[in-house]
Amino acid sequence: RQTLVRAARETGAIITIEDHYPEGGLGDAVLDALANQECQYRKMAVRGLPRSGDSRALLAEFQIDAAAIVESALEIVDTTITA
Repeated sequence: RQTLVRAARETGAIITIEDHYPEGGLGDAVLDALANQECQYRKMAVRGLPRSGDSRALLAEFQIDAAAIVESALEIVDTTITA
């Protein structure tokens, strides 16, 4: 918890990424730890019916691949700068 709170204070934002449904995973645990912190928070996870297949294609399809992570980070930076 201390590390998460320090990171949220230093950066003003936290992004979690998980390769399963958003409920009950790492993202929820991080959100609980940051309940009283002011920071932007993005929880990236599988938001559709999971399936088997090529891992790169699935990560891209569910928008949790490297490109989607970069896009989410840039959106946070953009909203922080314009706020």
